[in-house]
Amino acid sequence: MAAKIRAFGTGDYERVVALRNAINPRRPVTVEDFMNEDARQSAGAESAWVRFVADDQGSGVIGYGYAGHHIGMSPGRFQVSVVVAPEARGRGTGSALLASVEDWIGGQAVRDRDGLAAPAARCELVAFAPGDDGDSLAWAQNRGYRLDLERSEAVLDLKSWDDEAFLGHLDQVQGAGAEDGVKLTVLLTEEPLPLGLLRGVYAVEADASQDEPGFDGGIPSWEEWLDEFRRSGSTKVLALAMGGEDGKRVVGVSQVSMPAVPGAGAHTNFTGVRRDYRGRGIALALKVLTIEAVRARGIETMTANNDSANLPMLAVNRRLGYRILPGPRRLKKDLQHPSPL
Repeated sequence: MAAKIRAFGTGDYERVVALRNAINPRRPVTVEDFMNEDARQSAGAESAWVRFVADDQGSGVIGYGYAGHHIGMSPGRFQVSVVVAPEARGRGTGSALLASVEDWIGGQAVRDRDGLAAPAARCELVAFAPGDDGDSLAWAQNRGYRLDLERSEAVLDLKSWDDEAFLGHLDQVQGAGAEDGVKLTVLLTEEPLPLGLLRGVYAVEADASQDEPGFDGGIPSWEEWLDEFRRSGSTKVLALAMGGEDGKRVVGVSQVSMPAVPGAGAHTNFTGVRRDYRGRGIALALKVLTIEAVRARGIETMTANNDSANLPMLAVNRRLGYRILPGPRRLKKDLQHPSPL
């Protein structure tokens, strides 16, 4: 008997999180993480999302499908994901979930940041397939999704990491006595951070992200970024490079999320440096500081995702000792003629 596709309910969180963690074991999440993420997805006048589950009424929930437009996404763009338990694949469950989320998207209008809606000629769907899962890639391509971007996953073993080789580099980057030197610092978000400092972090992220090979055109506003930053349930490590004439301008950032699940690893969300400060080894120094901070808290692994064409950052990660593995592949599909609300 085919699984029944129905709307997601709060009683489904535990099973959906288990399915999600089974396909992404290096970055597990808790039910609380998932609920917080849903709350973040709901923020903003233009946000809209839905989740369906596949229930075989015997084993319970065996898969789920998600679609959403959220903070920082360009108008008309939706993220899509479909997850089916490995033992339940090959029965048409994934296709049924995908049809449900695409039908839902087809009924949406394009919303701007003021919440105003208007019909569009097409929507762009964005999905990700694990880099080491060729079957999932082929499944998506057979349903109209095209490969848009190759990414890598970097994994660092902190148990054997040695910081001795980088101590001199930190001193060199800070350039003691140099007029254009920078000061490096590490902060934790366990305590509230000054708004002025966070605005500087946002400015670096908004500026540097546009130079990434996989930049997709969406930059959240300061207010949207701050709301999402504050809603995140996990503690973050922020390594900052401060420069400028008064030494108070944020010129480089590396942001890391600490794990919410015991035994899991930390994940680097972003590392970037302002254009006029690049070429001085600041990104490497910032990542060294985050590694030291994470290791000091007893975490044993760190991960990061990078565009495969982002050669400078891949070189930084290799120098730090990261193993470079296949990462999530970005896929896209055009969905024609969505209906107005």
